[in-house]
Amino acid sequence: MKRTLCEVAAAGAVLFVLVGVHAEIDGLRRSDQQRTADIARIETSLHGEGAEEPKSRDDVAGEVRHQAERLHQLHDSYNEVLAQIAKLERNLEEGTRSASRNASDAILKSAELGKSVEATQKQILAAKQDLESQRQEIERRLQEYRGLLSSMQSEIRPQPDAMTSTMLRPTIQLTGEETVGSGIIIACNAREDAQGYDTYVLTAYHVVRNILADDPAIEKRGITVTMFGDSAKTNRACDVIAKSPKLDLALCKLRGTERVDTVARMIAPDEIADIKIWHPVFAVGCPLGNDPIPTGGFVSSLASEVRGTSYWMVNAPTYYGNSGGGIYCGERRELVAVFSKIYTHGSGRPVVIPHMGLCVPMTLVYPWLRGEGFGFLIPPSSTDVAKAAHETTGAETPATPAR
Repeated sequence: MKRTLCEVAAAGAVLFVLVGVHAEIDGLRRSDQQRTADIARIETSLHGEGAEEPKSRDDVAGEVRHQAERLHQLHDSYNEVLAQIAKLERNLEEGTRSASRNASDAILKSAELGKSVEATQKQILAAKQDLESQRQEIERRLQEYRGLLSSMQSEIRPQPDAMTSTMLRPTIQLTGEETVGSGIIIACNAREDAQGYDTYVLTAYHVVRNILADDPAIEKRGITVTMFGDSAKTNRACDVIAKSPKLDLALCKLRGTERVDTVARMIAPDEIADIKIWHPVFAVGCPLGNDPIPTGGFVSSLASEVRGTSYWMVNAPTYYGNSGGGIYCGERRELVAVFSKIYTHGSGRPVVIPHMGLCVPMTLVYPWLRGEGFGFLIPPSSTDVAKAAHETTGAETPATPAR
């Protein structure tokens, strides 16, 4: 469209020049016609046409001279007209060439403008494509972030099945004639002779002490342990294989070699320091002889000293029967302490303070297990796990050839 307008403008310039030239030519033509009429009158005079009486010789000679001068004037005027016509022709030719050049320039500029418009359109198209690519990339990342957020939310939200499997099912109940308490299955290891499994239970010392005190014969036949499966309860017996009255800890081993699948995950030794006051926790036990129940709260204190032992205090509600049960990290569902005792108020008829429970942290449990010869029950540190994984990966990676 723009190119067509430029071509029309160029043609208009040429037409304008031509109209001007034609106007000047018409003016010269009219002057030439006037001169021709004058020449005709002179000739008529020379021939004496229409004369009424003869003129004298001198009169004729004078008339002839006069007409000759008029002829010379007409001749000069004619030559002048020819010169003007030649000038007009030159002007016409130059104007035509100028108009043609202007038209060519206009067409060229129109072509350059077209190229510029085309280049701009390509840039706009490329920019649109780039923006579309960016939009798609942003959408992809948003999807990834939504997935990550959903995964994080699923980790944060309660997961009943996983929480039951990792904290409720490893909880057992120890019973005597009049005493009931709780315990945690912390390991089920294949025996060296490949003849079944050895299962270990961590509990509070005062629980097994009171059960054995109820009836001395219990030690021979074993303390009764009730395990809680998905749909049924099973009973087995256990023996005390290590104890610490000072720390209020006891380690028991189940009789029999059957495998137990529900085992608590204990926190790595180098991660215990991550537990601070306000850290969320779950207390799981069998208060008043009930099946295991969980309660939630957080760590209230990391240094509650009683008879020379530094306990942790938690405000997750607990009661009689929770002793020996587990205190789990609320975020990772790992065992971080063993519940020991509850604060009471008053001496005659003491009032139990359920939100002031004391527990033995794993910072005391692990050294005790190691000292009793059961260090193999302690989980590896997270740094050792990472190192082992790195070494395993490095062993599978082929060596780089020398150059």
